[in-house]
Amino acid sequence: MKPFLRTRSPRPKPAKRSAVRRVIRGALYVKLGLVLFACIALGILYMRLSAGPLSFGRLPERVAEALASRIGPGWSVTLRNTAIGLQGSSPVLMTDGLDVRGPDGALVLRAPSALVSVDGFSLLSGNLQPKSIELRDLQLRVLVNRDGSLTFGSVPGGDAGEAGAASSAPAASSGRAEEAAAWKAHGSPGASPVSGAVGSLFELVIGPQSILSTLDRARVANAHLVFVDAGGRQRGGFDRLDATFDWSETGGRRFSATVEGPKGSWQLGGDARVEGGGYRAAIAADGAPIQDILLLTGLSALPATTDLAFSGRVDAAYADGRVTELKARLDADAGVVQIDDKDTSPLKVDHAAIEASWDEAARALDLSLLELVGGGNRVRLQGRLLTAVEKEGWRLSLAGRDLILSGPADGDKPVRIGTLGADLCGPDGVALKSIRLEGPELSAEIGGILGTPADPHGLNLTVRAARTDVRNAIRIWPEAVAPPVRTFLKSNLKAGLLETFALKVAMTGDDIVKAVSGGPIPEESLAIDFAISNGVLKAAEGLPPVSGMSVTGQVTGRKVMLQAPTGRVDMPGERSLAASEGTFRLENYWDDNALAKIDFRLAGSAEALGALLQQPLVHEIAGFDVDPATMKGKTDLRVGIGLAVNNVPAFADLPLKVSGTVSEFGIDKVFGKDRLENANLAIAYDRGNLAIKGEGRMGGSPASIDVRKTPAGGEANVAFSLDDAARARRGLAFGSQLTGPLPIKASLPLGSSAKSGIRVEADLTKAGVDQLIPGWVKPAGRPGRLSFVMVEGPTVEIRDLQLEAGSAQLSGSAVLSAEGSLEKADLSTFKLSPGDDMRAQIDRVNGVYKVTIRGNVGDARPFTKTVGAPAPSAGRGGNARDSKDFDLDVALNILAGYNSEAITNAALRLSMRKDSIRQVEMKGRLGATDIVAKTLNHPGMGPTIVLQAQDAGALLRFLDIYRRMVGGDLVLQMAASDGPQAGMLTLKDFALKNEPALRRIIPTQTQVVAGQDRAGNPQAVRVDVNEVTFTKARVEFTRNAGRLDFKDAAIFGDQVGFTLSGYIDNARDRMDISGTFVPAYGLNNAFAQVPLFGPLLGGGQYEGLFAVNFRVAGPSESPTLTVNPLSAVAPGFLRKLFGAGGGAAQAGEPPAIPDR
Repeated sequence: MKPFLRTRSPRPKPAKRSAVRRVIRGALYVKLGLVLFACIALGILYMRLSAGPLSFGRLPERVAEALASRIGPGWSVTLRNTAIGLQGSSPVLMTDGLDVRGPDGALVLRAPSALVSVDGFSLLSGNLQPKSIELRDLQLRVLVNRDGSLTFGSVPGGDAGEAGAASSAPAASSGRAEEAAAWKAHGSPGASPVSGAVGSLFELVIGPQSILSTLDRARVANAHLVFVDAGGRQRGGFDRLDATFDWSETGGRRFSATVEGPKGSWQLGGDARVEGGGYRAAIAADGAPIQDILLLTGLSALPATTDLAFSGRVDAAYADGRVTELKARLDADAGVVQIDDKDTSPLKVDHAAIEASWDEAARALDLSLLELVGGGNRVRLQGRLLTAVEKEGWRLSLAGRDLILSGPADGDKPVRIGTLGADLCGPDGVALKSIRLEGPELSAEIGGILGTPADPHGLNLTVRAARTDVRNAIRIWPEAVAPPVRTFLKSNLKAGLLETFALKVAMTGDDIVKAVSGGPIPEESLAIDFAISNGVLKAAEGLPPVSGMSVTGQVTGRKVMLQAPTGRVDMPGERSLAASEGTFRLENYWDDNALAKIDFRLAGSAEALGALLQQPLVHEIAGFDVDPATMKGKTDLRVGIGLAVNNVPAFADLPLKVSGTVSEFGIDKVFGKDRLENANLAIAYDRGNLAIKGEGRMGGSPASIDVRKTPAGGEANVAFSLDDAARARRGLAFGSQLTGPLPIKASLPLGSSAKSGIRVEADLTKAGVDQLIPGWVKPAGRPGRLSFVMVEGPTVEIRDLQLEAGSAQLSGSAVLSAEGSLEKADLSTFKLSPGDDMRAQIDRVNGVYKVTIRGNVGDARPFTKTVGAPAPSAGRGGNARDSKDFDLDVALNILAGYNSEAITNAALRLSMRKDSIRQVEMKGRLGATDIVAKTLNHPGMGPTIVLQAQDAGALLRFLDIYRRMVGGDLVLQMAASDGPQAGMLTLKDFALKNEPALRRIIPTQTQVVAGQDRAGNPQAVRVDVNEVTFTKARVEFTRNAGRLDFKDAAIFGDQVGFTLSGYIDNARDRMDISGTFVPAYGLNNAFAQVPLFGPLLGGGQYEGLFAVNFRVAGPSESPTLTVNPLSAVAPGFLRKLFGAGGGAAQAGEPPAIPDR
């Protein structure tokens, strides 16, 4: 059964449906084929272009036509040597030459190389559409027209043919045509040049007829930019310009550029758009050197260089052919501004800022901010520049308050300017109608003209100031005006009040060129007159300032004349010298060898002169170390200086002349501790040569002063004489040790290389010396000389000591204490006799002198008279400060004495305390015998000195005590104690030869007397008075201060005997000895030995029954012998009554010991 209601569709018409499908399917295949073909074609083209540029027949002509049609009707574009290549992934048309010509056929733009980017689909369709263009190695010329508008074009080239024609006739004729076209295109009658320039830039970037506006993107690479003014003069150029122009999202034109100029590269960028029938733009600059900005504004010829770079923003609006808004803010960081003048210092800048806006209606530039901070300067100004002023052309007004300028030199306080007002105008040059500076210590007005049509670089300037601080005046003094004078005053004029100041400058451009290059300029081109009160001048570091100066001066184009009638030279310690009659004259300060003549007078106290001499620079040439507080007197000096102002030498090399006097002069410690008084000195100094000469008194004695000093050195000499009274006043009295006048010359070497110390020379000819040095005796009248170098310090050093006085010769060195006592001496030559060969060393230890003598030969004779005797009187105030305690250590091969006697291999150690011998150690050979001395200590007793000699006669001859003794053994014992020293002398087996006293006591030469033989038997004995032998001698003595007292001394032998009592006083050169001669001593003395009756018969233990009394008294050198013959017949107890000067004389007190 069939389904219910089953419907069956009608059968389609097969033929009609198949045809439609076939058409659709065929169209799809065709399209797919075309797409595939296009893709294959594009792929093949891309692969081909990747391999290298490809030339296409007439394709470049079609691209050029497309470009020309975009620029405007009548314009033409020519491309040369073209090919299609790839840049990135986009096809570009490469050309080795691109020319753009205007409707009149004039060449507007020529690029050596260019890249034109075209749309890929337009390339396939054949309807070419350039998208962007890149111009490479473009030589751009910017013509600045008289109305301010700008015309851009290529720099004419010199290829050939067409290029040459384009660069000649069209380029030459295009100047005026382009200027007129620009005026018509975007100028407006009555518009300012600023509007013309701004309009030209807008038309270039976004104008409808600009080639840039026809493309999506334009780029300029490695372009060279040249600015040319309307007169055809090249203002300057940039080595490289890279710029890019794009359309922004808002429909405006965005641009950026990198400019490379003489000071480096900087960036410029911004955007411009059409707004309300006009244009508006915002431009930002980053690191634009001010030199490049000046080049753009036509001021690149300013005579200055700087490394300042500005960054900031400029906003501009333009409509109806005029600027409706133009404002800018530029800021610069640290840099330096240098005026092109060798005498002008660089200006350091930490920050600078400019804010300006243009008022088109008034044709004025409003300067709302001109700020400069740096180098101690802080300047902030406001002003207005009018560019269209009747008769004047332009006018600039500036004003500022509370300005700060750095001081003229480091360390100076800043210059504060309360108000500044400036009014400058044209039209010919720059007329300084008025520039006024007012401040707390400043009042100045400047006027003049900078440049004229007849002399564009000339300068006419006037400056007036009154009641202005001189340091402030120096600061505002232009550095290029009289630079030598300004430099000197800046360095040396430290303070003062400028009462009046008038400056006039009338310099041509040639004069300025000369001045900048080092002059000279005409004398009448500059005139300065000024007056300063209370000035302070410091000529150089190391010199005292001159204050309180009243100065008037005149400066011309070549000369400088200053007068300073009054002034004061201030030194430390409130000391000063009055300065007067000061003059400064410089005939031609442009001359490299110019000498300024400076003269002035100094007067005041010698104390102030001493302070001046201690100033570092003065001390360098004078070389005197003095204490001003110790100086008294008056000084009057005239000083002259020839100063080479352009090449100032060191102060020590200045051609300085000084002459004058110092009167009533006094100063301490000229020589040692002596003071020079009442001296009148003449002083002369000339170019490093100093001479001082005069007379005065030193230590109460006349003194002569003579000082000579040259740059190589010099010497100061003081000559005076010390007599006994003068030495006593100095505490140098030596009594009889040194008598008579002593001429002395003290010389002090001067100069930096001079040896330290004072050289002292003394003439000893008129002086008498007696044991000043033990053993040294020189009578007055015999020549002698003493010299040494004395170096003062904590101690006084004596160097190069030389003494020559007859046979006495000393050389070596010594050290004295601050009180003048000897501390140490080292004598390499110690010679008191002609044959001496010794050296000595002296050291003071705990108040005792340690004297060490070494050598080959020494003469003891000069010392023997002083051993054990007091020194001659030193007088009051003499050398009592020197200790008399010493330890002597002598070691000599030969120690010569009197009478041709000598001790060989002598070694002696001797200690003296308070003029008393305390200890002796001695050994040596006296002839063929030994001599020994030592100090023994006995229990319960003090130390005892024991001397033993095996040839007593030789020892006495050695000491020149007695010459007529022969042989004998000697033993001397003496207490080594303070005060009187008791001792005993014992002699054995000796003889006396040719003793005159014995001849008087024993009248005949040969006499027979009763005696004993060796067995003690009586026999007749012959007495030979020419040689009397003795068995023994015994002397007990007391020594005290150079006096020897003895009593009951006995000398006896087989033939004769003696007893002696008395004294020998070496201090007074006196002796008094009483004695008894006992003949036939062996028998005669026997009566004196009888118990009970011995003293009555013999008169004493060592006398006899028969004896003769005698007495020796008088000077030690020539005593008188007295013999009493009556005593020979008197018994012992009666013989005392007939003594020759005996009895009461012997029993009385000895003469008093002389005071030392």
